[in-house]
Amino acid sequence: MTLMLTGAGALVLTGCGSGGSGGGGGANQTRTRVVQGTLSVPSGFTLDPASLSIETGFGGQPMMAGATFRATVRADGDVPTMAWARNAEAVLFFGFLGGDSSTQTVDAASTALTLLYFGLGGTTLPAENTATLLGLQRNDPAFGPLAETVGTSADAANGKPRIPV
Repeated sequence: MTLMLTGAGALVLTGCGSGGSGGGGGANQTRTRVVQGTLSVPSGFTLDPASLSIETGFGGQPMMAGATFRATVRADGDVPTMAWARNAEAVLFFGFLGGDSSTQTVDAASTALTLLYFGLGGTTLPAENTATLLGLQRNDPAFGPLAETVGTSADAANGKPRIPV
């Protein structure tokens, strides 16, 4: 599992930039918006969520009180933006934010979903197909056990970084 997480982390961070920071400008500028969300860590996770930051290809911000955050995501209706929670040493959790999701949560399940997305070659699809692939993955019967394994792995790591950067 550690090898899978490390490999996926390398893939994620290799392609994390997503063009502009919103607002005015050129034809290739990506429009953005800010969403508020929550980081939910497994019960045995010992790092204080306040010591982490949330990042997307549009930048990052420190975690706020109560493990809440604000993250900049694509403004395009149903196209989610990948995000990751990290400390100075490593990426600890992944997730997709924005899009048409009413829940903006980064946790073990969103990490499993993101790792599966990369494992299935999701980055090779047009951006407008991201939500569809994520939905198919989330509804697959194998997803529940995978999410539990990721949560158990984070719990067993006792909050120690698993994906060095």
